[in-house]
Amino acid sequence: MMAYSPTMNNFLLVLLLTISAAPRRCHAFSSYGGCGISKRSVELNSSKDGDGGGDEMTRRRLLNVLAGSFSSGPVLSFHRFIRNDQANGGAAAMGLVQFPCKPGTLMNNYHLMRAGQSGLEEQNILSTNPLFLTNTEDGLTSLGIMQVEDACRQMIASNINPSVIKYSLASKCIDTANTIANTLMVGRNRIVPEFTFMDPRGAGHWNGKELLTTEAALFALDATEAGNDGRGGRPPPTEDGTANETLFDEVIRLRQLMSILETQYSGDDILLIFPDGTSPALLSCLIAGVPLKDVHVFNFLPGEI
Repeated sequence: MMAYSPTMNNFLLVLLLTISAAPRRCHAFSSYGGCGISKRSVELNSSKDGDGGGDEMTRRRLLNVLAGSFSSGPVLSFHRFIRNDQANGGAAAMGLVQFPCKPGTLMNNYHLMRAGQSGLEEQNILSTNPLFLTNTEDGLTSLGIMQVEDACRQMIASNINPSVIKYSLASKCIDTANTIANTLMVGRNRIVPEFTFMDPRGAGHWNGKELLTTEAALFALDATEAGNDGRGGRPPPTEDGTANETLFDEVIRLRQLMSILETQYSGDDILLIFPDGTSPALLSCLIAGVPLKDVHVFNFLPGEI
């Protein structure tokens, strides 16, 4: 066992103070005003080059603009920019990711995806209890496989080849990750399961109900009660162990997820595969600084990337 000397203690203290004094690389975006958002497109009153011209933009491009990054293809991607520490005269401190993120903060490229259609979704059943996410009935349907294969073609066309695939332990996410890995020839050691932080929002008493009508109720609840930070709008509780969560409860998990990824990897193209449509939309809004009460405008469809 190594014995710590006073000299080593002094060194560790200086190192800790240096890291604490490093410049923070995130700041809050003031608003996303000036944009009229619709389900599939948005009229943005400023062009990419700031010439004042109007552009018809998809929700993916809107979020890229809000996050301060641009993608050459249709896939939503938050691009890294590694700071030249010598030129800036400082070191970047890694730690808990803060939302919204200043352009250039994230050290990896992130591509967000919803798993393809599952058997329970085909049966119009809402399933959010983590205990049943690995149920084989919740695996991909034939339509879900087609949706994932279409997403693979989109990534190939956009010259995107993820070096890391991070997926929820939900059965449909496992199937989605395996299909993508086989198609894009991603090594098995680069396919990484996530046990907790990518779980969908718990619907409480509404778990197991009709998917379409229950999701509509959740969307309406969030629009009226969630607020900008997602702390309101909690669904009714239940006694079967399913959590009744607000959007903010999921924000905590997503912050932990991103902080771990930013610590574990650097310069990677990371594909995140979520079991539901709200989680990738929520992460997009957090990074871009969009009020969380509007998150469902950006919900992903099954197989969407």
